[in-house]
Amino acid sequence: MDGVPSIKMLEFFLDDGTVLCSLNYVDKKQKMTMRRTNKINDVMTWDRGTATALNTPIVFEGLMCNNSVVNGNLFKRPDNSNPRNYILEPCYLNVGGAGTETPVINCRLDFDKLKRTVFAVNKDLYCGDKTVNLKITWAPPNTMFWDATTVADPETGAADPAGTFTITNLAIYLALQIDPKIQAELRNQYDSSGLTYLIPSTTVYRQQLTNNTSHSLNLLNVNKTIGSKLKRIYWSAFNSQEKWNTTYDNSNLQGGAAKFTNFNIEINGNALWEGNGFNTATFDNYNYFKGKLRGSCILGVDDYYYNHCVEIDFTDRLPVYKEMAIPENDTVDGLDLIENNWNIVINANGTPANAALVHYVFIETMRVLNISKNNPSILV
Repeated sequence: MDGVPSIKMLEFFLDDGTVLCSLNYVDKKQKMTMRRTNKINDVMTWDRGTATALNTPIVFEGLMCNNSVVNGNLFKRPDNSNPRNYILEPCYLNVGGAGTETPVINCRLDFDKLKRTVFAVNKDLYCGDKTVNLKITWAPPNTMFWDATTVADPETGAADPAGTFTITNLAIYLALQIDPKIQAELRNQYDSSGLTYLIPSTTVYRQQLTNNTSHSLNLLNVNKTIGSKLKRIYWSAFNSQEKWNTTYDNSNLQGGAAKFTNFNIEINGNALWEGNGFNTATFDNYNYFKGKLRGSCILGVDDYYYNHCVEIDFTDRLPVYKEMAIPENDTVDGLDLIENNWNIVINANGTPANAALVHYVFIETMRVLNISKNNPSILV
C-alpha cells in the first residue's frame, strides 16, 4: 500500500510516435519519492480506513497515515517491525478483508501525484489532430500482495498469494479546457507556428550487483539525449528478492536490514563529499538532507533510513513545506545537458554479509516538445 504498487510502467505517446513519457518501475519511483514530495498536512486529509475495516481505506490515494493510537498488529512494517509514529507515519501494508485472502482496495491516483512527470504538468497540452495514447502495465501480483502465516506477522511464512489479482471499474478522468477563447488561440498557434512545451522527463537505471562489500554504479554520458537540463537524481538500493514483503525493502537502518554503511557520488570524477562521503551509521546524510524534508512525510531519522533514498538536487529546491514562487515545471534550472556530458558514479561501501542489491536510479530532466499541424512532433 506504500505508493503505487499496482503499476509497473506508464507510457504516454502520440500516434506519430512521439513519446511524451515512458516511465518504467513506477512503483519503485513512487516508493522512493512519494513520502518526500508530499506534505504530511495534505496526506492527513487523504482518505483512511476505520478500525472495523482493518485499516482498509475507503479510497486509497497513494499514502495513508496510520491513524492508530496503539501498537497494533495491523500497522506493522513489512519486515514485522513497528513504526515509530503510530499516528502520522504512512502505512506500509493492509490486511486483506477480515484476515482473508480476498482484499478489496478502492484506489484513486491523481495524476499530479506522479510528481515531475508530464502527468503532473498543470497547463493546456494541445496536440491538435494527433491521437494521445496511455498504456498501463500492471505489476506482478506477488509484488502487490502476498500470503503470510498470520495477520499479526506479515513476514513469517511469506509466499505467493493464493488469490488472483483482478481490476474492475477502471476509469480515467481528464480535465479539459472549455474556455472557447483559449481553445481558439491554441488551435491558431498549432496551425501556424506550432506549440512549444517544456515537459519533465525521467530516465531510469536498474542494476543488480552481486555479493560484494562495495558496489559501484557508473551512469555514463548523461547528456542531451535524455533532456536539456539535469534537475535531480534519486538513488536507492533494494533487497534483491523483489517479491512478497521484501519487494519494496530499501531500508538502511543500521543493525537491521542495512544495505551499506558509506556512500559517495562522483560527477565527472569529482566527489560531491570528501573521503568516503556519508556514514549512515552516524546519521550523516540524514543530518545533511533533513532541511529539505521539513513538512514532508519523512517524520524523523527512523523512517528516513527505513525508506532510504538519496536525492541529489541541482535546482536548490526549497523544502517541501514552502511554496515556490514559480511553478516548478516551468522553472528551467539545473545542469546543462546540451553542451555538456556528465559521467556520474555512485559508490556504496560496507554492504553487510557481502549483500546482493538491486539499485534504482531515476534521473529527472527537462525536455522541449515542439508540436504543429504540418510537421512531426519533436522532443529534444
